[in-house]
Amino acid sequence: MNNKYTHGYPPYIKDSNGKVMLDHPEYNWWLTMRRYYDLDYEKISGILDFQDYKCPIYGYELDQSINEVKRGIGTFRYFLDHDHKYGKRSGGDRPGMSSVRGFVSRQGNETMKSIDLIRTGNLEGVSLVLDEDCAISRYLSNPPAQQYLNRFSLV
Repeated sequence: MNNKYTHGYPPYIKDSNGKVMLDHPEYNWWLTMRRYYDLDYEKISGILDFQDYKCPIYGYELDQSINEVKRGIGTFRYFLDHDHKYGKRSGGDRPGMSSVRGFVSRQGNETMKSIDLIRTGNLEGVSLVLDEDCAISRYLSNPPAQQYLNRFSLV
């Protein structure tokens, strides 16, 4: 593996020669962030700092402890929220950075799943009206990840 493929990974998953350890428990999470969202360690760190490591919907501190890594379960206890109109990250879909809204708590992730189902019309007969001053409405209209990425011309 040459250096071009090690850029963007956190230093702690690299060996003493600077090569990414493919057997590191977090490797697949970081690979997914890069592959599907064009997010690397520096961008993710920047977004989390910009959010003050808090869920932008509920204000909770994001739990930064590590999950036991199992198939289908992410490394971290916080979640990357993205707009599903850009793709669901399955098969060949590559939602990209423009889909990323922010990092949210478990409760924030469940809320956004429900809202995305309603907004995409996957829950027939259910409509959604949000007060423009509620936290979810503010989050959707000006997502923190997009604020950060635009501020530094990264999108």
